[in-house]
Amino acid sequence: MPLNRAFDHLLRAGDAAAAAKTLGGALKEISTTEELYSLAKVVAGDTILVRGGTYTISSTLSITKSGTPEKKIHLLAWPGESPVFDFSGTASGKRGITLTGNHWVIRGLAITRAGDNGMIISGGAYNLIENCRFS
Repeated sequence: MPLNRAFDHLLRAGDAAAAAKTLGGALKEISTTEELYSLAKVVAGDTILVRGGTYTISSTLSITKSGTPEKKIHLLAWPGESPVFDFSGTASGKRGITLTGNHWVIRGLAITRAGDNGMIISGGAYNLIENCRFS
């Protein structure tokens, strides 16, 4: 079974710990805007699952930590849910997300209403951004 399918299967079955192990690290669930700012505390191999809903964010989310080739850091929408990062509270000219870390997988997020770019990857390498919507 491919990694993502194994992860989704375990997660849907309610076994979050086993799901995180398929990706090689700890599992963190985010359901509030305040918890999004905990991205500064992640370590290589962590998986952050963002529950569906709208997260109103008033400043740029800076992602500076790095994973490794063997232990990527995953920032993912909870399977079957649609999280929306609404940056309408940021100042004009400010970006939504600044990614300078390496070895991130970001999947399934809607990034909206940023004052400038929804996301900029600056200096980061080996990152995968997929199935995200920018508006």
